[in-house]
Amino acid sequence: MATSVSNQIVETAPYHLALLRTVEELEHVPSALTHQTSYIRELQTELEKVKGKVKELEEKTKKERKEHELLRDSTARRLAAKLKGKGGVEKFEARKEKEEREYVEALETEMRERENQKMVENMIEEATKVKADLQEKSQQLELTKKEITDLYRQIFDGPTQEFPQDDVLEQELASAQRTHNQIQSFLNAHSQSMNLLGQADQMLTMALKEMDEALSYATWNVYTSGSMMGMMERNTLANAAAYASKVESLIRQAQCASGDVQSIGQLRVNDM
Repeated sequence: MATSVSNQIVETAPYHLALLRTVEELEHVPSALTHQTSYIRELQTELEKVKGKVKELEEKTKKERKEHELLRDSTARRLAAKLKGKGGVEKFEARKEKEEREYVEALETEMRERENQKMVENMIEEATKVKADLQEKSQQLELTKKEITDLYRQIFDGPTQEFPQDDVLEQELASAQRTHNQIQSFLNAHSQSMNLLGQADQMLTMALKEMDEALSYATWNVYTSGSMMGMMERNTLANAAAYASKVESLIRQAQCASGDVQSIGQLRVNDM
């Protein structure tokens, strides 16, 4: 005598429940994997832009360095300045300081962008690890769903007079699943953007801290006129600018993850 559908349902209930629990744990994976793949693609695009900017800044640094060293090491120009007297020497020293300052500023800007490049590369590395984990879970989810489908086929294939609404319920389930996937995709995007905004907030806090230190050094420099204080002030300002650059990059990534994130524009250290 064939086992009734009701009896088969009772017999396979524990196995079915275990499969459903696995699906419940992994149901976010497909939309998360799709979002993660898109996120990595956006990061790679950002990285190419940053690399291009680094190359441009590297060329500018080389140019400024060459001009600085040519003037600094020019015995003829130094001698000509001395021959013009005190005014000539002062002009020469002022120009030399200007060339040195422009070289240092170019170098600092290049280093900041290289730090930005390193940050994006690290983000890609971490995002790739997350994607690999999601791919593994996605495979597990597909296998589990196949087991459920096989179980349903075993029980419900053929006439099921005991459950006349079976087809209607399947359609309702499919519709509910589509709605769930849309909502899950929305949540994944916002979760990613919140994570990026959290990192941006940390970088902004660090930038403000560096600005406070620079202000302290500037205050001391007024009273001491020491070159050391001036150097410390420039270093902290450079650090603040580096953190600000990272904030801008993180905000751009958050905007890509979620259209609800608004642009903050360019962060200039002088305006902070």
